Amino acid sequence: MKKILTILLLLPFLSIGQVGVNTTTPGAALDVESSNNGVLIPRVQLTSTLDVSTVVNPQGGALQTSTLVYNIAPAGVVPNNVVAGFYYWNGSQWTAIAGNAPSDHDWYEVGTTTAPNAITDDIFHTGNVAIGKNTADYPLEVNTTNFQFGFNNIFNNPTATNVQKATINNTITDNTNDSKYGVINNVTNNSTTSGAVGVRNNINGDGNVFYGNSNYLSIGTNSNGADIIGVRNNIDYNSNNSNVKGMYNIFNGTYGNLNLFNGLENDFRVSALRKTGVNNIFNANTDGFNVGMYNSLSCNLPLNDQYGVWNNVVTGAATNGDNYGLYNYFSGSGNSRKFGIYTRIDSNGDGQHFGTFQEINGSAAGTGTKYGTRTTINSNAGGVHYGIHSTVLKPGATNFAGYFLGNVGIGTTVSNIYTFPPSRGTNGQIMQTDGAGNLSWTNPLSLGTGWSLFGNSAIITPANPAIYGTSPIGGTENYIGTTNAQAFVVGTNNIERMRVLSSGNVGIGLATAPAKLSVFGSFLSPTIPNATTNAMLRIGNNIEGLDIGKAGVAGNYSAWLQSGFNGFSDPLSLQPLGGNVGIATTNPTHLLHVNSPSPGAVRIVDGTQAEGRVLTSDATGVATWRIPGINAVLGNISPTGVSIAFNEGDYLQTGTTITLPPGTYAVQVTMLLARNSLLPSPNDSSFWVRSTFSDLTITNPPISPDIVGSNLISGNFPGTNLYAMLAGTVIINNSSGANKTYYYVAGRCVSFNTTETLTGFASTAWLENTIFAIRLN
Repeated sequence: MKKILTILLLLPFLSIGQVGVNTTTPGAALDVESSNNGVLIPRVQLTSTLDVSTVVNPQGGALQTSTLVYNIAPAGVVPNNVVAGFYYWNGSQWTAIAGNAPSDHDWYEVGTTTAPNAITDDIFHTGNVAIGKNTADYPLEVNTTNFQFGFNNIFNNPTATNVQKATINNTITDNTNDSKYGVINNVTNNSTTSGAVGVRNNINGDGNVFYGNSNYLSIGTNSNGADIIGVRNNIDYNSNNSNVKGMYNIFNGTYGNLNLFNGLENDFRVSALRKTGVNNIFNANTDGFNVGMYNSLSCNLPLNDQYGVWNNVVTGAATNGDNYGLYNYFSGSGNSRKFGIYTRIDSNGDGQHFGTFQEINGSAAGTGTKYGTRTTINSNAGGVHYGIHSTVLKPGATNFAGYFLGNVGIGTTVSNIYTFPPSRGTNGQIMQTDGAGNLSWTNPLSLGTGWSLFGNSAIITPANPAIYGTSPIGGTENYIGTTNAQAFVVGTNNIERMRVLSSGNVGIGLATAPAKLSVFGSFLSPTIPNATTNAMLRIGNNIEGLDIGKAGVAGNYSAWLQSGFNGFSDPLSLQPLGGNVGIATTNPTHLLHVNSPSPGAVRIVDGTQAEGRVLTSDATGVATWRIPGINAVLGNISPTGVSIAFNEGDYLQTGTTITLPPGTYAVQVTMLLARNSLLPSPNDSSFWVRSTFSDLTITNPPISPDIVGSNLISGNFPGTNLYAMLAGTVIINNSSGANKTYYYVAGRCVSFNTTETLTGFASTAWLENTIFAIRLN
């Protein structure tokens, strides 16, 4: 054998053909033949199926795929453990050759750890099992795409064993707060023609009791406050056109007259405080109709009665609680309309139509109060209250918004109810009260000597009161009004139009008149008097007069007056015969007296107004807004002026003047000084001349007493100059109340070392010469 092994080891180096051991015709790369010996494969000790260090490639590098070894003993940890036996390298781990793999069975016989070996064995598996897919997320998961049923139970057991029989029996024992479901069906249907059914039961047979779905709930006494639900449907709905039904029942077949068909029947055999046959809860916040119960009845049989809702309430003699045929409770703060009962009848048949029909029967021994309809509206509820609101739009004497057969009582409290007469009365009678709540028919003449609605003749006019508003009217005097402290009301069309209060104040359009006459109407914009008006009060006739109103524009509720005729405005005069008018004052001292504690009391808007402008009047007194400017008064310059010698000691008339209206003015004078000789005076010479204004035209006139303050305007003519200027200003106050002419005079010279004469002084010969005045007040 050692020789054979040596040959085997040397074969790779000695031959590139087939090798045969005990044969000369090898049928493979290595052909070993023996009848009593085997081949001994290398024996190693692997640590796990992932061991890459125990067996190595003698050429270096990764271990070659299909390398074969014999593992000596078990080692490692499940699932990567190895046992004694042959293993080959598959490129990533050691793989046991069948027959010596670890004892890792997927199924065991029930109650053992023995792998099943018979087709009839009861087996178990502790992991998840998947059928039709390669991942298992649940204990049993079936995935199918081409079968009619994912899970099909066929149950045939004709033997009567007096036990329940179920194709699927689910038992959940769980004390956590998680939700528990016996069966969950997730159905995805994208077809537009086929239906999707979570659970469908087909029951056939001739038995007496059939249940499409029966749930038995056994609840312990410690489940206080728990939700106990026999059937729960959770529908996630994203379609726009589908009909979504939590429960849908279809009844087919033949029937007898004694058969009862119930779409839903609840049988309560508990003593709970509250039992509800159908309880619908809507938690959706989307738009659309929410219907707690919807019944659609379609029947064309001649004798069938149809009931949208039929409640049969049977109470025993010991039942003292309230019984409701229909009870609706609304809560929340939404602004939508709420209808306790809403009935809409669109039938065109000739039968009687009842929006609500109440029929009360019972034993005559029952002494409780019976109400056909009773409405109670809490006084704290907002809005307008109607106990009964009926609207009948069809005209005619036989159409009634309210029709009563029996006594009718009306009042606001139990203590002030009025009971109407049970009969119609006779022609011309009127209704009167006895003060105790009873109304009866009576003849008008039996009420006393009241006023007739057709005019009165034998009346006694009340005497003029000694103190108007205080002295009472005599007992035998006639008047229209009240005898107590109640207001006197005048109305039309059953609506109050005017009220005279017990204080004597009269209100038109309002019930609480604060003044002797108070008129109230709508707040509207002004209109010119015409056949219609926005005013609250008119003084005039139907097409002209003075309208008085109050504007209703947001931020502007000012009162307004408008005079006009037939749609055209008329002038409106205040105090046309004289008298002062005051605004914000009760003691006007001028024709128009505006009193205001702050500036800006008067506003004039005529289109000429603008920032910085002043109000300016023309000769007729018409004022407009203008840009402020200097309103100067120009003087009249003499054509010839006057010549003034160097030694003139008096004031000479220059012939130049200025005429000033009443007021105080600043008079500006500018005059050119020109010498008569062409030869200049010495450099140190001087010629001082004075000027002013006089009221007189005489020789050497006096200075005007109207000049305020300094009264001279003077200038110097140096000897070497050809020209010089005289300029200055004096203040003149014309207090005469009329226009006044002032005469410009000059002279009273002071000279030195000169014999010059000024020529053409204050004349138009020199264009520099000007005189103008600016009013100061």
